[in-house]
Amino acid sequence: MNTKWSVGIVLTTCAVAVGVFSSRAGADTITHRTTNLSHEKSQLVSTSVGNLALFTGGNYGGHFYDTVDVYDASTDSWSTSTLSEARHYMVATTVGNKAVFAGGYDSSGASSDRVDIYDADMDQWSTASRSEEHTSELQSHSFISYAVFCLKKKKN
Repeated sequence: MNTKWSVGIVLTTCAVAVGVFSSRAGADTITHRTTNLSHEKSQLVSTSVGNLALFTGGNYGGHFYDTVDVYDASTDSWSTSTLSEARHYMVATTVGNKAVFAGGYDSSGASSDRVDIYDADMDQWSTASRSEEHTSELQSHSFISYAVFCLKKKKN
């Protein structure tokens, strides 16, 4: 009874719904259903760690969100958590058992140096700061046990 799963955002102008696709090993069928996120928003990010898919950040109508929508595939349930600050245009990646959300812009348009880290094994959040100041347009990639963030330095 091994269930494989994947989660995808159903995009229109703004992300409202998430599509959940699942299938059992050896089965010929794939099930699909959609569910609404806690808020309608754009410029959000997502990543997965273990059996969890995390969707966070973004804004809609000038309101910036710190809400993290968490889908647990092992229990087929949703919960929410919060980031250390509301922002959009973040980057997200996963390293081992940790989901990492970095950078972005806050509601004033300032570049954020925040890095929120979710440890799935401990079910705990921690916060760090990026060491490079005045950066924007982050990109992320994870490789084995490292998260790499490529930075574009702002012109002064």
